[in-house]
Order: sequence, then C-alpha cells, then structure tokens
Amino acid sequence: MKVFFTASYRSKDKYQIFYDAVIKKLKSLDCEVYSLENCESNVSDPLEKELFIRNAIKVCDACVFEISGDTFQLGYEVALISQYNLPTLCLSNNRDYQKIINSSNIDFCKYKDIAELETKIDVFIQNILHKANKNRLNITVQSTAKIKLTKYCKSKNISFSQAINDLVESSIPLD
Repeated sequence: MKVFFTASYRSKDKYQIFYDAVIKKLKSLDCEVYSLENCESNVSDPLEKELFIRNAIKVCDACVFEISGDTFQLGYEVALISQYNLPTLCLSNNRDYQKIINSSNIDFCKYKDIAELETKIDVFIQNILHKANKNRLNITVQSTAKIKLTKYCKSKNISFSQAINDLVESSIPLD
C-alpha cells in the first residue's frame, strides 16, 4: 500500500520523534511511504515541494498527517487529499480534532505516546486493507492491453487501479 505522510516543518524540533515513529510504523506494515520526511533528495525549492506533494497524493492509497504543529500548509494538503477521496489519518499529540471536525474520509486521533501512535496507525491501515478487500474486483486483460496499461501507468506514475478507475469514469456514462 502506498501512503503519503506529511507533518509540520516548523514543528520538527518539537515533534520529530513522532514523525520518525510514524514512518517507521508505516514501513513495518509494508507500506511504501511517500514523504518529504524520508525523501532521498533534499527538495528545497517550493515549486518542487508542491509537485512532489501533488504527485505523491495522486498515486497513494491513503494519507497520514501528523498535525500536532498545525500550519496552513497542512490545511492546504488536507484540502488536496479531499479531491482524491483518500482515507486519511490525522494524528495530534495535543488536540482532539475529532470533536470539532466531522469528515467521512478523515479520521482524527489524539495520542499521548509513541505506543498509542503506533496502535492508531495499525488500526487505520488494517481498516483500509479490510475495506479494500471488500471492494476488490478481479479482472482479466489481454496481454496487449496489459502492456499498454503498464506503459500508461508508468508514464503517469499511477497504479493499475487508478488508471482503470480513470478510464471507467471518463468513458462510461452513468445513465
């Protein structure tokens, strides 16, 4: 599973231990983590950061936000994920946002320590996997179609599922 992770850059000094714990936990669950936090190349240009974030959100299956140090940038990124209807986990060490924000695709969780943080992530990922298996559709494609699909997905940096969903959405009328 591909997971986008982001957190407040301005709060790194205070919350870095939690940022690292999130990435470590996601990787332990065999998630491929897309994040500026673990990006090999040091992306410093604001436009490059913006493109990285948009592209990562586009190809991911879920998002995790550490929002203890809430900033406008995090709010902007949450707005971006709402366009893709992705399941999202927002974690905070200091505030229970669940009490003030109601969203069907965003789970807000307050945690007090790394053990609780890891438990929240584990439950979130297991719920996504459970739901994905309920909505699974197995299909057979001809080998030439698979070759075309593979090339298309690589060129757009998207999954097979996303490409097929895009094709269905754009080609089949709902009448």
